[in-house]
Amino acid sequence: MDELNRPSGLVFESRELPREFEFNIGGKAGASYEIELKGQMIEYTWYSSGRERSGTEWISPELEQWRAFRKKLDDLDFWNWDRRYSGSRVVDGTSWSVLICWGHQRVESEQGARRPARFEGVLSAVSGLIGGRAFR
Repeated sequence: MDELNRPSGLVFESRELPREFEFNIGGKAGASYEIELKGQMIEYTWYSSGRERSGTEWISPELEQWRAFRKKLDDLDFWNWDRRYSGSRVVDGTSWSVLICWGHQRVESEQGARRPARFEGVLSAVSGLIGGRAFR
């Protein structure tokens, strides 16, 4: 869907949603995914191997989905992630980066060569927020 035809979505109070939210994950050899909060909607884009764009979808999570997502981030200790996760080698060739500003909390983090604790749980929470779509 192009910019002009995207759905209008629901209207929530600004404190119910992040101020900024961008997350991307993928590698050259496999599928890649990106999400970005634009207004009160999420633009979800997926790519085939080689970063060839396969599609974009506009998602409008319900307020309860946002609340559940925030609770999962809190439970997974997401707000204490480091800026960069470095190490001696990349584990599986997958790169990722995330930026979330929500209330007074902010995380901007990216992969060096390893992943933070509970990384898979955060990916699962993102997938839940976007209606079970792939995000891995």
